[in-house]
Amino acid sequence: MDRRTFIARGVGVTGTIGLAGCLGLGLFGGGSSSPPPRRSTVFGEIEAEDERVVVPLVDGPTVHSRAEVGAANVDGGPVGSLAPIGVARGQKGGRGGGSSRGASGRGSRSSYRSAPKRRGRAVYGARDDDDDWREDHEGEIRQYDAGVEAVGLGRLAGLRADEATLPGPGRPDEFLAMADDPGGRASFGPTDPGWYRVAGHLVHPSGHDFGWTAIDFELERDDGKFDVGSPWKVSPSV
Repeated sequence: MDRRTFIARGVGVTGTIGLAGCLGLGLFGGGSSSPPPRRSTVFGEIEAEDERVVVPLVDGPTVHSRAEVGAANVDGGPVGSLAPIGVARGQKGGRGGGSSRGASGRGSRSSYRSAPKRRGRAVYGARDDDDDWREDHEGEIRQYDAGVEAVGLGRLAGLRADEATLPGPGRPDEFLAMADDPGGRASFGPTDPGWYRVAGHLVHPSGHDFGWTAIDFELERDDGKFDVGSPWKVSPSV
């Protein structure tokens, strides 16, 4: 299925998104003047266990940013999350700040199969010259510790949806469930196959809001059990 070409537009960090914040860069090609997707380490490998989707959280989440936020932790030493995540409860609507709104339309210049990968996930908005951009701006980018203030699951579309129409960075319009009990992983119980998004709201210990980072994935049934596939890392630009 086709997937994801950015529309040039800035993104704010307030309000809810039509699950769609779009950032100014093309999926492939284009000049190196546009910043690439932000890097972060938040989620482990998402898996299906019987009728549930299990989302592990890493110890000591980190996020790259060009913002001046307190003392940067360049070496990425863990400080732990502000709120460890556990079993999900049902919830409609939003929770937490840092969401973004933008254009939801997308072209069809890439698919999961052909998109650049990082740690086994396709990277939304990645370009061939991203490393060049990061090298040119090395002095501006810092790695920060980040607490995971909230984690939620939202449904994006059915399995037959055109992948190119799936939204850009941000939190879902509507969460099917939020995880808010202590623990090292989030566990959700979706009922139908389709495209889903797990989104985590990242906050620095100083209170600075890094917004949302997300993983999109297909949830299919195989021999009566759920199967997770085609994961996309969906992040705002650095």
